[in-house]
Amino acid sequence: SSGINAEYGGGVLFSIEVTATYFAVRNYWRGFFTAVCGSFVFRMMDVWTSNEATITTLYPTNFSVEFPFDPLELVAFSLMGLLAGLGGATFVYMHRKIVF
Repeated sequence: SSGINAEYGGGVLFSIEVTATYFAVRNYWRGFFTAVCGSFVFRMMDVWTSNEATITTLYPTNFSVEFPFDPLELVAFSLMGLLAGLGGATFVYMHRKIVF
């Protein structure tokens, strides 16, 4: 798990998918922990061996820091969250009605 994570730079679920056909749920935290340790060591080795920054932005921006969101965006995000929540609740309700 940690070797796959270190090679590809992340992906606990990918490492679980690759390493086993049956993976017990109790082992997910172990896979997560080893993936975090592998990523940390990978980043630290990269920092210690080069003078360049390892985490950089792909598209730098210069938004205002005082209030990072437009009030209209907050309304739109709230509506999207409400619709997504209602859609998920409807899906679970219908699934229980149909399957059970």
